[in-house]
Amino acid sequence: MQSGENFENRILFLGTGTSSGIPVIGCRCAACTSSDPRDRRTRTSALLQTRKSGEAEWGHLLIDSGIDLRYQLLREGAPLVRHVVYTHAHVDHFFGLDELRAIQFVTRMPIHLYASEEVERALRTVYRHLFETGVQKGGGILEVEIHPLEDRFQAGPITLEALPIYHGKLPIHGFRFGNLAYLTDCSFIPDTTWPLLENVGVLVLDMLRKRPHPTHYNLDQALEVIERLKPKEAYFVHMTHDLVHADIEAELPEGVFLAYDGLVVDLPSFDPHQWSRTS
Repeated sequence: MQSGENFENRILFLGTGTSSGIPVIGCRCAACTSSDPRDRRTRTSALLQTRKSGEAEWGHLLIDSGIDLRYQLLREGAPLVRHVVYTHAHVDHFFGLDELRAIQFVTRMPIHLYASEEVERALRTVYRHLFETGVQKGGGILEVEIHPLEDRFQAGPITLEALPIYHGKLPIHGFRFGNLAYLTDCSFIPDTTWPLLENVGVLVLDMLRKRPHPTHYNLDQALEVIERLKPKEAYFVHMTHDLVHADIEAELPEGVFLAYDGLVVDLPSFDPHQWSRTS
């Protein structure tokens, strides 16, 4: 990493559950009826946060605007998020975009979205009212600006590298921020992406359940990725109600954890605008 000791960086897990959320409506399984708050998993998303040491306010970059976004942001003190980066265009990862309208009432500034061409098409289809002229404004319509994903790009206060991965047969993106790699909804990492994951210290990785699944890593597959990359810490996300937090975490190797909603992981101090994954 390049010199940046005057910065604090961290990841805040807003949600860590699969598309149904946990508890699942109508289910009485061990996870869904658990009294452990770590078993209550909203749809997977996260905040990357940075600030200069000594400053009171964090700068925020939201990874995915899922269905539970309003609840998640209120739970975390209503941070004024103005930048969103998207992994892919599935419902549980982008159907909460309009919840950011309330933030715009406060900031009076547009929301910046960073998206692949496929995600941009989905945004323009689902949120037609944001892009079409002549739409009745009603109580106010969210103003957004869409920016293309690049191999390395600036997203608000943070510089990211895009990490091409696969969700089944669907090409999607993970992201790298300093020594952190964030790979949700992943079932395959192509050969060209492995070099981009070198020297990862903190790995956030999709792990749906123990049983195999066609579009997500299961536990054994996720552990194989961790063994290859050897991060100092790894955190699983996008988990189903097949997994009871305390039971599964007791089985995991040292340095491997189940993430949970509200978990904060501190990252090394580095300049969020300028860093190198090879140093």
